[in-house]
Amino acid sequence: MRQLARGAEAAALVVLAPACACCGSVLRHLRHGSVCEACWTAVTPFPHPLCDRCGDPLPSLRQRLAWLGLGRTTPDRAARDDHPAVSPEAAAVRQSPARVCPSCAADATGATGATGATGAAGAAGTSATRSVDRARAIGSYQGTLRQLIHALKYERRPSIASPLGRLMRQHAADVLTGADIAVPVPLHWSKRRLRGFNQSELLAAQLGLPVVALVRRTRRTRPQVHLSGRDRLANVESAFALRRRETWPWPRWLRGRVVTPVSGLTVLLVDDVSTTGATLEACARVLKQAGAAQVRVMTAARVATRRR
Repeated sequence: MRQLARGAEAAALVVLAPACACCGSVLRHLRHGSVCEACWTAVTPFPHPLCDRCGDPLPSLRQRLAWLGLGRTTPDRAARDDHPAVSPEAAAVRQSPARVCPSCAADATGATGATGATGAAGAAGTSATRSVDRARAIGSYQGTLRQLIHALKYERRPSIASPLGRLMRQHAADVLTGADIAVPVPLHWSKRRLRGFNQSELLAAQLGLPVVALVRRTRRTRPQVHLSGRDRLANVESAFALRRRETWPWPRWLRGRVVTPVSGLTVLLVDDVSTTGATLEACARVLKQAGAAQVRVMTAARVATRRR
């Protein structure tokens, strides 16, 4: 049987000469699906350590010292009292006991500044109001990882979801540990019908958790690609809700007795990309209002707010 399978694979390669969905090179075998092995190995994960909350790479030691005001002074203040200049964000980092990035530390303490205003975390609100507790991704939304996601979504190659989901499971294991269920970010029914699948559901199915589609879209929203952070928030405002009670994935005889399906649970919200976090935050808010104890986020890629 194994020889027969190899023969069929060889015949398919000769007749079809399939090309890699990312780089376009002719596939030598079909072991890695529609993407060549070189492209899979070219995926660059985020370098550790990561922010414990948003999942962004933490600044280097030199950057962190600069943020903390150690080694950076303003001339007038240095001449006046020899104290380093400390920004509100840097003061927040000093006060934060957790290993967090300056943006999340500033959000947690209510500090204002460029970091909190323009970062992905800032666009979704401060930690006092945010519903997402922790977030992780394989890496930055660029290069090969971006090409893989585009091939999955826009070229309709659902076979990419399986190895991509395994990469998510490998590189975002800390938010997976202790989670009870995985909830995919929903597509509007019209977009799902056009695409033929929801990529978030395909990715969630690879994570080893029960996948429960508890959130639905109440209306079709505009594409988020070209919208600003504020416009993205407005675009998804009230766009999500808990699925109607009669469609909850429980036995029919039990549906009437279940008040909420997530009460006290740690929910893993799954999507392909996180940019400003507006869509994920809107879904997480629905789950928190339904009684979820924690809402964590796992995505294939993230637009990281890098600070240099």
